[in-house]
Amino acid sequence: VQMEHGADQKENEAHPWQVDVDHSTATCEDGDSILITATVTIPPKDEDAEVPKRRRKAPADYELLPGLGYYKFHTDIKTWDKARNVCEKEGAYLAVINSLSEAKSLSSVWIHNIFNDWRKDAAYIGTWDPNENGKFVTIF
Repeated sequence: VQMEHGADQKENEAHPWQVDVDHSTATCEDGDSILITATVTIPPKDEDAEVPKRRRKAPADYELLPGLGYYKFHTDIKTWDKARNVCEKEGAYLAVINSLSEAKSLSSVWIHNIFNDWRKDAAYIGTWDPNENGKFVTIF
């Protein structure tokens, strides 16, 4: 899905918005429910616009997942905090999975970097339980 918004702008200054839509269904005794999730991505208006450092240019060892962004699978063993620090030093952050389609795309990065030991079943992502009370939040 692609949207375009150019309210109170000249026609040639309108910019596309990318909208990723995902849905899931659940059946209950009384009927079905549908959860629809939409993620809207709006690029800067022009090349001179202020762009956050982490979005300027990805290092060569990052892999582009079209429609999602750049990802890198680190193979060094680290704690969650140290993994987050490594990502921040690279101008990135731990992956925050926002949809089933993003999870499926990330599995392609995971699979070709997979280990043959206990590490094949674990990876740090950008959600955590800062108070260790069972309430997980994203790093944002």
